[in-house]
Amino acid sequence: MSIQREIFSKRLREARTKAGYSMRKLAEKLGTTYVSVCQWENGVMPRDETIDVICFTLNVEKRWLLGLENEKTEDWICEIIHATPEKKEAIKRIWEVIKNL
Repeated sequence: MSIQREIFSKRLREARTKAGYSMRKLAEKLGTTYVSVCQWENGVMPRDETIDVICFTLNVEKRWLLGLENEKTEDWICEIIHATPEKKEAIKRIWEVIKNL
């Protein structure tokens, strides 16, 4: 397996589990089959337009998913947007402390 396929497979699995999706649930969200998702997580590259849909569904950057960047750009923004109300409140309190430094 090529390095790019290995990175893609690993990051797809990471993004899927972080989003809380099983392979079956991701397949359902993408309108594809469980077998396709399983193949992607084992080194088979999907078509480019499918990668775009995967990125949109999992809220990740294409360059990160393909291994062209090491960091997920704006990952912290996604975490804030999808945070629980309690976590958002904690973030607000931390921000107030930082502003007053």
